[in-house]
Amino acid sequence: MRARSAAAMIRRTMPEAWSAAYDWFHVIGLMPPHRLPFRGAALVASLAAIACLLTCPLAAVAADDACKELDSWLEKTGTDSAAYKQAKAEADANKIPAPEAIRFAVNELAKRPTPFHAELSSQTWPGRGTAWVMFEGNRIANIKDADAGKLCVRAFAGATSRQPRELTIKQAFLDTATKGDNVKRVKVVVEVGPAPGDLYSNVDFLFVGALADATPATFFNYSKEVTVANNRTATALTWLFVIAAYLLLARVTYKRDAEDQGKLERFTYVLSPIRISAAWYGDASLSQLQVLLFTFIVAGMLFYFWLSSGVLSDISKDLLILLGISAVGAGGSKFTQTLKSELPGDTARYLIGKGWYDWPLLPLRQCATFRNLLLTDGRLDVYKFQMAIFTVVVACYVVSSGQTSLGDVKISDTMLYLMGISQGVYVGGKAVTERTKDLEDAAKKMMEIDKLPASQKSARVGEYTEAEKTAAIEFASLYNRQIPKHP
Repeated sequence: MRARSAAAMIRRTMPEAWSAAYDWFHVIGLMPPHRLPFRGAALVASLAAIACLLTCPLAAVAADDACKELDSWLEKTGTDSAAYKQAKAEADANKIPAPEAIRFAVNELAKRPTPFHAELSSQTWPGRGTAWVMFEGNRIANIKDADAGKLCVRAFAGATSRQPRELTIKQAFLDTATKGDNVKRVKVVVEVGPAPGDLYSNVDFLFVGALADATPATFFNYSKEVTVANNRTATALTWLFVIAAYLLLARVTYKRDAEDQGKLERFTYVLSPIRISAAWYGDASLSQLQVLLFTFIVAGMLFYFWLSSGVLSDISKDLLILLGISAVGAGGSKFTQTLKSELPGDTARYLIGKGWYDWPLLPLRQCATFRNLLLTDGRLDVYKFQMAIFTVVVACYVVSSGQTSLGDVKISDTMLYLMGISQGVYVGGKAVTERTKDLEDAAKKMMEIDKLPASQKSARVGEYTEAEKTAAIEFASLYNRQIPKHP
């Protein structure tokens, strides 16, 4: 019986497919009506459309049938309501067109109990965002997999008002994987639409649907008052939160180190993320800047989703791995820097005794600069540049792909490997760099000459002065210190 019904349905659609193909070719200019030879192109297109109907699943056709039955049910529900009959009588008396029945159907169905259990994505929905409702019941559990496409759902906002708005259904499908219990549920993902008022507004929603299979169609309705967040207000508050947190961080980390700055120069210096994320001795740190960037991105988006949905968003495993890679890289970089800048005990004690550790630090603006962020010893550090490029790309991707939830952020394994390799090479490059050898050699020469008797020491004054000059330059470079005029 179903095969015969499907064949009859295809036969009915053949003239429509021919007409659609003809109109399409006419619109794009390939088949002017007065040039009949081009009808061959339309014939080819029609045959292709018929072949698709013969070979493709009939789920779409079945869904269209379900929607037709749903619309008919809504029309009948509306016209049968007492409110519609009264409105129609008034319209007839005033000789004006009868009102549309859909509004009265929505108002009527919003008062009826639902035959299914429903679960909302949250009690607060994001304005101009997406939310979902999960329907569960015996009728849904008995749907055959072959009939899963015979489903149609419509949604309305302001269901009890005089002007209910029909919303866009993003998806409506049979779901068995969400909770892993093999229980069939109908999941409906809907575009919520803008909030009507302040940050939070209560909105009446109505979901109506038709489950059409071998038996007569089963209709269902579900109404719920849900709090909807105004996305513009939520976005503004999120920016306010991020800016306030950043300004607080800038204030906490700021230390005035010069008096001869202009207002604009000082303002940009205070707000510089390179200065804020500077390493222990004030030099620009790419790994700490990366952690700072990802922290503000994730914190800002979590704050926005909390305002929009009333719950903190999940964070995907891939995003957690990315944050872990950044944190490990920053920690490894700091450990390596400390390890490679640490002097042997006798050398450190000797220089402490000479008062070198009391030399004033260089102004931070000379060390924590964009130039020093990418250069090493005045030359481009390709490892730093590589990590900087990948950081920017991944940050932009996280912002764009996490618009609905941070739990939806998926980062490919290859990109995570690449970020890990980039961090490893960056930290490894610091680990293999010998930064203290020249300083240690010069300091040993100074200690050796200092131990000599005064008569022998005077003969090696020039050698001592040269070693002291080399040691001072290396010490100042290693610890970002200013060399006094007479060290």
